[in-house]
Amino acid sequence: MPRNLNLASGSLVKSLFNVSIHGRLVVGGGDKVAIFDVATMTADKTNVKPLSKNGVRFEIVRLTFDLVVENYVAVGASDV
Repeated sequence: MPRNLNLASGSLVKSLFNVSIHGRLVVGGGDKVAIFDVATMTADKTNVKPLSKNGVRFEIVRLTFDLVVENYVAVGASDV
């Protein structure tokens, strides 16, 4: 799980990701979640468009695809 620290401002930003067995990539950071189709991504990253982009009302601490229904993503939060 990559983390970006900005100690000067006192903030901590976490970026989370998970990949499904069928080539879907879910990326979360702060209070936003985006899902991408890995097959459509190019090396130069010019045509990267999410299949879905959503905001949530909490800080994300965990992301995982449902093993039974691949199109479902579980987004976990902390109660801090």
